Amino acid sequence: MRNTGTGRDAAELDTSEWLPLPGELMRAARDSGDQVFLTIGGCSYTFAEAWERASAVAAGLRRHGLQPGDRVAIFMPNRVEAVWTWFGSLIAGGVDVPLNAESRGSQLAYFVSDSGPRVLIATPELLEGVLTAGGTTPEVVVVLDVDEAPDILGDGSRYLTWSQFMEGGAQGDEEWSSTRPGQLASIVYTSGTTGPSKGVMWAHGYYPSTARLYATWAGFDANLSIYSAQPLYHLDGRAAILLAVYLRGRATLSARFSVSRFWADVENAGANAFGFIGTMLQLLAKQSGRGRAADAPLLVGVGSAIPPMAQRELEKRFSVRLLEGYGTTEIPLILACRRDAETIGTVGTPADGMQVALVDDDDALVPVGESGLLCVRPEVPFSVALGYWNKPEATAVTFTNLWFHTGDLLREREDGSGFEYVGRSKDSIRRRGENISAWEVEQAGLKHTDVLECAAIGVPSEVGDEDVALLIVLREGAVVAPSDLLDFMVERLPRFAAPRYIEVVDSLPKTPSERIDKYQVRERGLTAAAVDLHPPR
Repeated sequence: MRNTGTGRDAAELDTSEWLPLPGELMRAARDSGDQVFLTIGGCSYTFAEAWERASAVAAGLRRHGLQPGDRVAIFMPNRVEAVWTWFGSLIAGGVDVPLNAESRGSQLAYFVSDSGPRVLIATPELLEGVLTAGGTTPEVVVVLDVDEAPDILGDGSRYLTWSQFMEGGAQGDEEWSSTRPGQLASIVYTSGTTGPSKGVMWAHGYYPSTARLYATWAGFDANLSIYSAQPLYHLDGRAAILLAVYLRGRATLSARFSVSRFWADVENAGANAFGFIGTMLQLLAKQSGRGRAADAPLLVGVGSAIPPMAQRELEKRFSVRLLEGYGTTEIPLILACRRDAETIGTVGTPADGMQVALVDDDDALVPVGESGLLCVRPEVPFSVALGYWNKPEATAVTFTNLWFHTGDLLREREDGSGFEYVGRSKDSIRRRGENISAWEVEQAGLKHTDVLECAAIGVPSEVGDEDVALLIVLREGAVVAPSDLLDFMVERLPRFAAPRYIEVVDSLPKTPSERIDKYQVRERGLTAAAVDLHPPR
């Protein structure tokens, strides 16, 4: 059943009226309290229920010592307690820190010690990972799914079950002070694709700005019913909920992405929109013979990294309109493809309120048609992150000359139709005097029908610089000789960019946003299973 809420039309609404998330949620509970806005874990919740439960979390945090600005770490997969804790932390004046539920070991220890949370809320299984990782021990630990809170982390922490934590209920609305747009709201760690993760600081004003950017981009309004299989410790998962709150629409979240169940889950949710990343589309596209019914209602998909050669095929097969956008954890949407524009192969044109520039290493503008580092300067306050938590040097480097430097190389098309993504500025391979985009090598490999995923990296060469290595994941049941794949790729790449080494692997490490984690791939390097296709003579 599709959402038929009585919310507001984004095209007609003055979004300057939108409040920071705590105030907007309170307003939604008052003007649309009986409307279902969230379905997660098989249960649905109205705006009034969301406000009541988030307020109860806020009251629990205050009862157990949370002061304004204290951090609250959320360490769990997609489940409703993660939503209530996110909302409740902001209502109470705290700073929520969503941690990647896949984090383990030194990475997890770094997240906890770097953010320094006063309160940690986690499942028992993930809490065991905190113990194993070592490091900082939070003052208060709330454990889900247990009748008695286990003393997992040892002395120094107070342990509560979720029911104990929530048993005091909510306070009256008048007890909560309003939040300012420039006040720190959340610390979200980057994927760390090219280096260690950084804690991106979002202000309260970031949330209404994100909802405005997405709604304006995709033309969403109060009839929005959006499905997301992306994690709540990443912007994409949170964006679906933000759109539901600010537009008075509806969001459905699943625990995880499933190739076999995705379209059924979308249909069962009554969704008219969904979120994606390119890896998801590639996996869905390589399901032979599977698609949606020809007469199925058109869905709008919003996301990133659409495979350009397959976009129209995907749209026809699944009865969808795919809209590509480009953003970062620091700025949610910088470039966007609109519904009425033909921009296949690009990441679009500047989103509303975004000034962009492509520059060289000296911050000088590059000519149209040449690749350059993408820089952006938003016109709307707090639509860009405040900086990086505990990293003033990294903040200064990234926010140089009053522009945010994304770290990505793009190229503007000479016909003005949009910008093409080239790759990470640090994701290039230097081979015999030539700079090679790892992204372009990967795209050549992905054109082979039996290649599901791949990652190109540079490895040391006997003659100096680097050689190109390609790690590939094959489609289930496929067998491809590395030499045959090389022959396929050299028809699509300059000879100097063709990989010297190809290694078939079972899987590639992923970031929280399900992108390939190039930092971990480089750390792994090659094994004895790699095939040397053209050794030096």
